[in-house]
Amino acid sequence: MELLNVNENAVRERRGERGVTILLVAICIFALMAMAALAIDVGVLFTARTSAQHAADAAALAGAYTFTLATNAQPASAQNAAIAVAAKNSVMGTPVTIVPADVVVDTALHRVTVTVHRTIAGSPINTFFAGVLGVNKMATEARAVAEAASAGTASRCVKPVFMPNTIFASDATVQAACNAGHKVFNTDGTVTAWAQAQNPIGKCLETRPTRPADANGTLAPGQYFSLDFGSGANTYRCSWGSCLNQCNVNTTVIQCGKPYPIKTGDMVGPTGQGVSDLIGSPPDLWHAVDQYYPGGDTSKTTDTSRSLSIIPIWDDCTPPGNTITTGTNGQSVNVLGFLEVFVDGQGAFAANCLGPANSGNGNGNGNGNNGNGNGGGGGGQPDWVKTHVVRQISCDAAGGAGAGTPATGPFGVPIRLVQVP
Repeated sequence: MELLNVNENAVRERRGERGVTILLVAICIFALMAMAALAIDVGVLFTARTSAQHAADAAALAGAYTFTLATNAQPASAQNAAIAVAAKNSVMGTPVTIVPADVVVDTALHRVTVTVHRTIAGSPINTFFAGVLGVNKMATEARAVAEAASAGTASRCVKPVFMPNTIFASDATVQAACNAGHKVFNTDGTVTAWAQAQNPIGKCLETRPTRPADANGTLAPGQYFSLDFGSGANTYRCSWGSCLNQCNVNTTVIQCGKPYPIKTGDMVGPTGQGVSDLIGSPPDLWHAVDQYYPGGDTSKTTDTSRSLSIIPIWDDCTPPGNTITTGTNGQSVNVLGFLEVFVDGQGAFAANCLGPANSGNGNGNGNGNNGNGNGGGGGGQPDWVKTHVVRQISCDAAGGAGAGTPATGPFGVPIRLVQVP
């Protein structure tokens, strides 16, 4: 009887444990689903967050870039550019949509802040497994801040020529121009009030003579506004057509306030070859500041061009040490600032730079006594480098460098992502 009672008790206990396995399996499944939610849905959220950050970065940089274009009205230009670029990106397959309120533009600091977000109320990110935890939708947000520096400090894409600080003056002598303050930059690298009043932006500028007959267009016998980056004529031609870091040069970055050696000789051939490499065939054509005809196609315009170039400005008003004298090697010029120019090509010298580029039509007249390159000669030879002024880029003592994009691009003013509090 006792054995029978024991067996009956055991049976009753086993009957009481029925369903425990199902409960344990259910708990395990719930735990597995929770871990899957953690592994997969959180991973999806991080992926979405990364995509949103990329979109915000691209949009902020696009907005900041508009500050380098002199003709753009702010803040509308920065907002429109940021919104357009953001729309080219997607988060989890959904195109990014931002509105002007998501693009904050600081016109004083040339800074653009972009916020990209996927909200639960608007465009949520659906979960896969987190629904078991009661989480069916997720949101994410990313913010980026980009700025365009208000001043240049250095550039790799500097052409192997320079211009005097009195390049826009019409005085009889360099000294008269210096005494009158008819200069592009002050000694601290800022643009002078006189240059701002002159408003040279968009004006045609004869940049560099190449003939010995252009006596008034040279600084001294054998000096033709050229810089020596090393390796002779090959480097000279290469740096006309591309950036310094592509030309096996001694100096890959030209900085404000630093002296750089002059290259002597007219170098007619390397100048023509280098300019041709720069502008390409068919070349882009000038229409207006920040408006160029790509490949000469007048049915469309673009705000960038391979013909855009950076040319250093030489401090010719602060001797000693900055005066170019008769003689050849061993002299240097001190960089005071930069001009961004559009290189049209080569042509004969013409008064007021009216002669067509890439032609031999020119009257050879003009006053070059102020060292501005507008010499009175060349016999109509079509080898003056003709440019249009795009902007004056002042120097900033804070340091830094613009990389130059594309290979022949200007960018002495850097555009960058920044972190702000």
